[in-house]
Amino acid sequence: MTRRERRTAGKTIAAADKAAQPDPAALYQAGMAHLRAGRMLDAQVCGQQALTADPGHADSLHLMSLITIDAEQFDLAAEWARRAVAREAKPEYLFTLGSVLRQQKQFEEALEAFEQAARLKPQAADLWRAVANVIVDLNRTDRVQAWEQRLGSHDRLRVGLVWSGNPNHENDHNRSVPLGILSELFDLDAAFVSLQKDPSADDLALLARSEVIDLTADLTDFSETAALMSCLDLVISVDTSVAHLAGALGRPVWTLLPYTPDDRWLLDRDDSRGYPTMRLFRQTAGLSYAEVIGRVRGELEAMIAKRS
Repeated sequence: MTRRERRTAGKTIAAADKAAQPDPAALYQAGMAHLRAGRMLDAQVCGQQALTADPGHADSLHLMSLITIDAEQFDLAAEWARRAVAREAKPEYLFTLGSVLRQQKQFEEALEAFEQAARLKPQAADLWRAVANVIVDLNRTDRVQAWEQRLGSHDRLRVGLVWSGNPNHENDHNRSVPLGILSELFDLDAAFVSLQKDPSADDLALLARSEVIDLTADLTDFSETAALMSCLDLVISVDTSVAHLAGALGRPVWTLLPYTPDDRWLLDRDDSRGYPTMRLFRQTAGLSYAEVIGRVRGELEAMIAKRS
């Protein structure tokens, strides 16, 4: 056999060996099919074979978590889910981890997992409902009472405000409302409460000249934000995590949306399919937030009058 023939033969053998190696992705897909069909033992075999071929295959680690959940082996399920998250923090892995931890009444850790998932996939209503459910589990009535005391008398409508998203996100300026425009509401007979984290220097200066209550320095996490929102009659927010959390908690929330022709919120309706207590106030094709705030003002005046 010549040198060239030996090289060719070596490559052929290597290719055959590679072809003979189990494919973790294919085994995972087969395992998921077995899982959906209720063939748990077959699913487990596929998951174990996939992890033998690639011990760090994240999808297969998650598959093993789902299998052990079905077997009600929750400690083991949490361990598998943690290993999957450690490899790749996908929202679905975090949701599984949070669900297992909630089942074990480890509410603080469950909340952390659900919050991380919701931040990675902020438009997923099911993730925000999971966050809200754990916050309810925690039953922090002491925090609600503390916020009530700080807010003082409740002789006027309390309205929470969020006007800006994350300035570091691409196109985020499209959904943010200039505080100067939103301030057109401030002369109404209501107590306005800022829920806006990290406002700009200009916004801080405007807030200082207004009577808006700003307690955001103590909004350290979603649980605190939820407790404060429980003390409010209404939240008015642009499309941010606060709007989704308010909707998931069943709090009245008016969400201010930019105009986009292919809008996921559906252009022909002013309610949200994911959140029954949410109303949508959308820009028209004229792209004016002043017009949106004008409509909000009219609705808010009616709400104040009804309360009087």
